[in-house]
Amino acid sequence: MKKELHILILEDNSADAELMEHELHDAGIVFSAKRVETKDSFIKELENFTPDIIITDYKLPSFNGSSALAIAKAECQDVPVIFVTGALGEEMAVEILKKGATDYILKHRLSHLAPAVLRALREVEERVERKRADEALRESERKYHALAELSPVGIFRTDAEGDCTYINERWQKITGLTLEEALGKGWVQSLHPDDRNRISEEWYQAVREHRPFKSEYRFLNRDGTTTWVLGQAIIERTNSERVANYIGTITDITERKHAEEQLKESLREKEILLREIHHRVKNNMQVISSLLMLQEELSEDEKVIEMLKDSQNRIISMALIHEKLYRSENFSRIDLKEYIDDLVSGLFQSYGISEDKVALNINAENVLLGIDSAIPCGLIINELVSNSLKHAFPEDESGEINILIHSTDEDMIELSIGDNGIGIPEDLDFRRTESLGLRIVNVLVENQLHGEITLNRDRGTKFKIKFKGMK
Repeated sequence: MKKELHILILEDNSADAELMEHELHDAGIVFSAKRVETKDSFIKELENFTPDIIITDYKLPSFNGSSALAIAKAECQDVPVIFVTGALGEEMAVEILKKGATDYILKHRLSHLAPAVLRALREVEERVERKRADEALRESERKYHALAELSPVGIFRTDAEGDCTYINERWQKITGLTLEEALGKGWVQSLHPDDRNRISEEWYQAVREHRPFKSEYRFLNRDGTTTWVLGQAIIERTNSERVANYIGTITDITERKHAEEQLKESLREKEILLREIHHRVKNNMQVISSLLMLQEELSEDEKVIEMLKDSQNRIISMALIHEKLYRSENFSRIDLKEYIDDLVSGLFQSYGISEDKVALNINAENVLLGIDSAIPCGLIINELVSNSLKHAFPEDESGEINILIHSTDEDMIELSIGDNGIGIPEDLDFRRTESLGLRIVNVLVENQLHGEITLNRDRGTKFKIKFKGMK
């Protein structure tokens, strides 16, 4: 790492920028920083200040982090870009990472900034080293291409029928075979038993069909160890375009294969961790719900009891999301059908209403939602179904509640929740009511789902909500 880093900060709030610099100084990072707020100043300092790392907010009054990322990748591709923002949804976080961002940190977790900066700089150094290694390898191959015995890859040649006629010294070192052992079909016997039949068939099939060969496979060494190779071969033809022989290479990819296995293991560990997080969040919410239940049992005020029960149901609706994610193979999306069934069944049980009195009709297509959409959607269903169960059917009247959710051709989700009960009075504006439940619904639709909501009072009460689905 260079002695003093240049850190370019794209942030319109000077106080936030000072907090970032304070965190980095506390971590012992030696740097000079320059803060900019506009596109022009950002582009100018990319050239003049030559930053080693860029820290940017996601939203600024006249510019945005996403555009800054695109400019940075075009002007200084290897400079890491870290987003530090107040709030960033899961889908947006994934999107900026796909576009090349190195990391993102939430402003209320600035303690994560210094480790992220150090990690990003290490990755840059590793990339530079890999580039140098790749360039050195290409230079070596260019210089010694004609010198087969000194080649960094194993080289072999076969006759027109695919039987080995020559191997270089590197090929022998990789496989542990001598020239005499490899000639003809002898090389096949040294293949790993699990690969032997497959590779032999693939190779001679390529020869029969007069096409190039490429595959990954293993050689079993005399000491019992395994060497992974990438084998490739092309046809050499005579002047009359007849197949003369094949010439090919094998490259030792054992380290790469081991790295791939380590990566797979790391992904498995992260999956276990993510599953455990959802499990713990669900358990914590259940604890909160249980505490509210205990408080409900100690209260004799009906209004307080009703408020506590409503709060329990809201918490349960969110806990169910984490329960479904914990048990799912897909940690990013929720299948709403099973979720709605469990959620609404719990509400019927909570209010002591049987489906013999109020029929429940659920029609949910195979709609998948991310957690950022599923939680507000679940809360909306909780509020509107609760309202129907509490108010739509007075004096033990019977009726039905209908829930329909489906996706449209415009990548939109339509959610319809209605009942055939007494309905909402005509003079009541559901957007400006004192009802906490309806206020929650309006806030969730507009601010969380960024959708629209309408009310039909023709036959009871029917709310229709439309919002953007997942791509």
